[in-house]
Amino acid sequence: MIAVILWYVFSVFLIWFMWDLLRSQDTPPGPFKFPLLGTLVQISLADPIPYKAFEKLAKKYGDVVSIKLGLKDAIVLNSYQSIRDVFTRDEALERPVYGPWWDRNFKKDLGIIFSSEELWVKIRKFVTKGFRDYGFGKKNSMEAVIHEELQEFTDYIQNLADSSPGNIVHFDTFYHLTFLNLVLSMLVGKRYKHDDKQLRYVMDNVNHFFKSGVVGAGIMTAYPFLRYVFPTMTGFKIQMEAIQAYHSYAREVLKEQRQLGDYKTDPQCFADEFIHKIEETKNDPNTIFTDEQFIILVVDFIQAGSETTSNVFNVAMLHLALNQEMQDKLYKDIVQVIGTDRYPNLKDIEKLTYAKAVMYEAHRYSIVLPHLGLRQVTRDFYYNNYLFRKGTQIFPNIPAVSYDKEFWGDPENFRPERFIGAEGQLINLDRNLNFGAGKRNCIGEMLSKDSFLLYLTRLIQKFKFSIPDHLPAPRTDPMLGFSLTAHPYDAKIELRL
Repeated sequence: MIAVILWYVFSVFLIWFMWDLLRSQDTPPGPFKFPLLGTLVQISLADPIPYKAFEKLAKKYGDVVSIKLGLKDAIVLNSYQSIRDVFTRDEALERPVYGPWWDRNFKKDLGIIFSSEELWVKIRKFVTKGFRDYGFGKKNSMEAVIHEELQEFTDYIQNLADSSPGNIVHFDTFYHLTFLNLVLSMLVGKRYKHDDKQLRYVMDNVNHFFKSGVVGAGIMTAYPFLRYVFPTMTGFKIQMEAIQAYHSYAREVLKEQRQLGDYKTDPQCFADEFIHKIEETKNDPNTIFTDEQFIILVVDFIQAGSETTSNVFNVAMLHLALNQEMQDKLYKDIVQVIGTDRYPNLKDIEKLTYAKAVMYEAHRYSIVLPHLGLRQVTRDFYYNNYLFRKGTQIFPNIPAVSYDKEFWGDPENFRPERFIGAEGQLINLDRNLNFGAGKRNCIGEMLSKDSFLLYLTRLIQKFKFSIPDHLPAPRTDPMLGFSLTAHPYDAKIELRL
C-alpha cells in the first residue's frame, strides 16, 4: 500500500514537473516550481522580506525573474528599464485583486486602484474631470485648500511643542491626520478640525489596516483563502474592522450630501458631482455610477492619498532632524527666496531646487510601496524574448531601482544632492517610480508633490527639528506592513526666531 501511495505521489510530481517545464518554455528564468508551493520555499530562504528576496533572486536569474506563488504564475521586474518598458504596455494595464483588497471592494470590480482595465478607463476620466473642477488639479484652488490645512497644522505643532516637556514630541503617524484631511477636503468640500472624532476614527483605521499585513510573495498572497481560516493570525480581523470603518464613513458622506441637496442643482464638491451622476443614470442597468462605486472610490483615495504622502514626508523630516547641516541648507534657501514670515506658495517652490531634491530623495529612500501597483497580463506578449503569459501577475520591485548601487553609488545614504546636476538643475527625476509608470500612474501625483513641498518649506521655515543627544537614536530602516513606514521616534521642535 505504501509503495502504491509513493508511486502515485511520484507520478503526480513527475506529471507536474513535465507540464510546468513545457509551460515555462520562453518564460523568464527562475527557481524550480514545486507542486502546490511554487517558489515560496526559495523566496523565503532567500530572505524573509519579499523585496529583498527578489533582489537576491535577480542576482542569480537576471532582472526579469519567473516565480510561482502557490498556483499563481508571476514575474518580478528588478530594474528601472524593465519596469518602464513592461508597465507602459497595454497588455499589462490590468491589476490583480485578491485577499482583503477583494473584500474591501465588496468582491466586485469597483474603484480606480484595483478596477479592471475597462472600468478604469471610464472611471479615471470622470474622476480626473471631477477633481479638476473642484480644485484637484487647479493650482489656485488646490493651493488655497493646502494653505488652509497647513495653517491649522502649523498652529497644532507649535501648541504641541510648547506643551511638551523640553519641546520633545513623539512622531508616530504624526503627519497622517493632516494629509488625510487634505484628501477628504477634495472629496467632500470641507475640512475637519484636527480633534474631530470622525476624522481620527478614519485615520486610526487607515493605520491599523496598513500595519496588519505585508505585501509581497508570502503565504497570504499565494493562499488568500487562509484569511477566513485564521482571521486573527493573518490580520484579516483587523483588516475587516478597518474596511467596515471606511465603508461606514463613505456611506455617511453619501447620506450627508444627499440631505444637503446641493448635488441636484449646484454641486459643491466631488461627492456632489458623483451623487448627481448616480441619480442621472439610476435607470441605466449598465451604469458605473452607484453608491458602492462611490464608497470604494472614497476608500481608494483615503488609503492611497493619505498613507503614502504622509509616510514619505515623515521620512524626509526624520532625516532633516538627523542631519542639521542638510536642514540648515534647506532653511537658508527658503529664507533667501521667501523670507521668514510669508507663507510659501507654488511660485516660490519653482525656485527652491534643494527642497524639490529633498522631496525626490525622500521618495527614493522611503519606498513606501515596494511593489507599487501590481499588474496582470491580459494578452500574451514577449519582452526581451521572454513570454509574459495571459493571467500572469507582474511584481515591480521598486527597491531594486531605488537602491541600485550601480546607478546611485551610495543608495543607503539620504542625500538630496544626487538629484541636482552640475549646473544646479534637477536630474534623475524619471527614476522616481513611486507614482507608477505608464498610463496607470497615480492620479494624485500633483496633489502629493505640491502638498509635500508646501508643507516642507513652511515647517522648516518656522521650526527647527532635531534629535538631542539624550534621546534614543531613531532607526532609519523601514517598519514592515502593507506599506513601509518609519519607526516611531522622538524629536525636539523649536520655534525659529
